Amino acid sequence: MTSDRRTTPATARSLARYYPDTETDFQHFSRKTRALLPEEGRILDLGAGTGIISELEWRGPERRVYGFDLDPRVGSNCLVDRSVIGDGFHLSFENSSFDAAVSVNVFEHLADPLGVLSEVHRVLKPGGCFSIKTPNRDHYIGWVSRLTPTWFHQWYNQLRGRESEDTFSTYYRFNRFHDVRSIAERSGFELVELEGFEGVPEYLLLSALMFYPGLWYERWVNTKTERNRFRANLEIVLRKPST
Repeated sequence: MTSDRRTTPATARSLARYYPDTETDFQHFSRKTRALLPEEGRILDLGAGTGIISELEWRGPERRVYGFDLDPRVGSNCLVDRSVIGDGFHLSFENSSFDAAVSVNVFEHLADPLGVLSEVHRVLKPGGCFSIKTPNRDHYIGWVSRLTPTWFHQWYNQLRGRESEDTFSTYYRFNRFHDVRSIAERSGFELVELEGFEGVPEYLLLSALMFYPGLWYERWVNTKTERNRFRANLEIVLRKPST
């Protein structure tokens, strides 16, 4: 999901007032992930997409990024060194091929997250980390998403400036704190970090009537650490054991 920030004049003024310097979810995740990536090696970008979000570039002077996606449009992704079209349940790479892996807004669309995690575990080198960003099922956006059909998601995202072909069906089977811990353990990964992030109420910027409840919720959920599990995005770091 992109942070299009299509706003009305009223919400634009409110953004400038209440969120003058707040990172977007992509910026926050990108900053944290870059600090974890090795200086050199091969990086798997699982579900790399078309490369329209500049913050999600993982390349470096000695890092080579492989963008893997079921969507053939990954071939036009200018943020990766090599594009590969395929199914995440059958990664077309040898065992221990990658030094690290990244996935952004993919796992909510997987009917079998354990199967994909097991494949990523296979292609990672021992000690390699897998950084994941995915929406939180226990957030209000997650609740609305699960209670409404795909056509509604497509319609609403079009209002936000997103093409309908970029909105996919959701399952939310790896999108709660408990599910992440359980499925990660079953796949063979160690859970290094599981945090929630709540920033600008991106989905509520189309009107002030929606924006202010979102502002209140953001302030409430960020006030106390124990409300972490109700924040909009899950930021997950998994590690393949070294032995």
